[in-house]
Amino acid sequence: MTTGYVIMPREKRGKHLCFHQPFLMDATSLVLGASFALAISLVVYQVGKPTPLPLIPHNKLKWFVGDIPFLTKMATEKGAITYAFDDTATRLGPVSQVVVGLGASWASRIFGFGQAIVILADSQEMHDVLVNRATEFDRSKSISALFAGTLPQGMLALPTDDQFKHHKRYLGITMTNPYLARMTPRIVDLMQELVDLWSVGAKRLGSSSTDVIDVLNDIRLATIDVIASITFGTSFNGVRMSLDFLEATPIAAPSERPEIPKLAADLEVLLDTIGDGVLFPAPSFLPWLTRNFNRKWRKAIMSTHDYLRGRLYAARAEYVSEGRESEKAAANQADNVLDMILEREKEDRAKGTETLSEAELIDELTTFALGGSETTATTMQWSVKMLCKHPDVQRKLRAELLTNLPAIAARPPTFAEISDEANLPYLSAVMYEILRCSRTAAAVARDTTRDTVLLGYPIPKGTQVLMPIGMVQQMESDGAKDVTDGLDAVRSASSKQRRRTGYWSAKDVHAFNPERWLRADGTFNPNAGPWLPFSFGFRGCFGQKLALIELRLFLSMIQVNFFFDAIPEELNTWKCHETVTNHPQQCYIRPIPWESMEKL
Repeated sequence: MTTGYVIMPREKRGKHLCFHQPFLMDATSLVLGASFALAISLVVYQVGKPTPLPLIPHNKLKWFVGDIPFLTKMATEKGAITYAFDDTATRLGPVSQVVVGLGASWASRIFGFGQAIVILADSQEMHDVLVNRATEFDRSKSISALFAGTLPQGMLALPTDDQFKHHKRYLGITMTNPYLARMTPRIVDLMQELVDLWSVGAKRLGSSSTDVIDVLNDIRLATIDVIASITFGTSFNGVRMSLDFLEATPIAAPSERPEIPKLAADLEVLLDTIGDGVLFPAPSFLPWLTRNFNRKWRKAIMSTHDYLRGRLYAARAEYVSEGRESEKAAANQADNVLDMILEREKEDRAKGTETLSEAELIDELTTFALGGSETTATTMQWSVKMLCKHPDVQRKLRAELLTNLPAIAARPPTFAEISDEANLPYLSAVMYEILRCSRTAAAVARDTTRDTVLLGYPIPKGTQVLMPIGMVQQMESDGAKDVTDGLDAVRSASSKQRRRTGYWSAKDVHAFNPERWLRADGTFNPNAGPWLPFSFGFRGCFGQKLALIELRLFLSMIQVNFFFDAIPEELNTWKCHETVTNHPQQCYIRPIPWESMEKL
């Protein structure tokens, strides 16, 4: 009898059933796996999607990295990352943003990978933020992180708290007119060494326009010598060593120099390390990474600290041995920063006030060495490059110096003489124009301490606001006056009160033209147009007065002695390298003594 089906042997049945089960399991796994992969992809996409701040204009962003490729491209092409912020502000308006990494996303807030940086490019509002709204905008944590590895207890790394104010009070005397007047003879002596060095080099130049002197390091060593003399009472003799070398080596080329002093080399390492962190997407990790993984930096910081600590100990020992510890404290009479600190410590101990710790003192001395030489040297380097291109400016400046300050032909100027803007208006105009065009400090950054508003845009607490001072002081012209005036409706109450400066003429806003700073009667007008190289307010450049007096002395002494001849364009390009400041890549001069010029 047939039943209609066949009973398979057990061993075959088992094999037959096993054929279908893996197929069903594989299909299910495939669907589940695909769904899981899709979910993960969506999560990764959302996590890696850069998030700009709402409402504020921004560039087209790339997944996960945001504007980092754009920032890198501009830094590579131009030599300075700040050009990326300038470009963004020029295209998108007075308030825009650059998104680094993940920007303002929740993932960025949790893991610290990225930020949204607001760009404020309006001089009137910038001044208001820095001066009248300082409680809303404190020192940027990202910028402080650049310095925190090298100067953890220095003013450059500190927020605007009681510690910062205590440090500023300790060192404030160094930027007073009486102190700078006492320092002026030292600065003059060291600037004269630079003049002497270039005089020796000038005698060895050939007749070709390509016969030039590379002065990039000469200027840097001169400013380090100045800051050492002001800080310790003695110079490092960097320029003197170069001068002695040339004089002792008649066959040496005009640009040939001995090896630079070790401290100068160490300071360069520290500055480069700080500058290299500008693009780092997680600034809070930067100090830790620097201290633990940068061997070159560690050697430089240890060497610098050992030197400064030795100078501090020697000054204290001398102070005690000379019996000055028992005399009445007189910080305002000290003739160098170390002695001033010791006098200030004595005053504070007598009052029962807390003194700075050794670590704080070492960091502030390092700050003096870095900041006091870096910005001034960079501006001086740009200045000779500009003078080479403008012979009429050189002749007019020298004529003013010899006419209005005739004693300068026989002796160096005093502090009072060189600071007199009324008597030397063209010197002031040249100096201000150099600082306007050089972009030595290209930007200033602040962090919002609470939710606030900039020109009508809401800015959340903790946002970095970057102000491109280099761009604004070079480009804010009467051509955009209607746009700027049109912002009055959205300005803060304190910003609306008045505009401090005029506008530059759109016809020559990009040109180097000192005459723009002069009134019709020839007097100097410091408010002719936007000018912000030292920032403003309580957190403005601490060393501004010292930098200005150094630059005045430098310009007057070199211009009275030399005419800087034109050199080929390939030796005087505008290429730059940005670290803490905006350095020129080249700095060549062809100095001709004026007596030789008069014979031509």
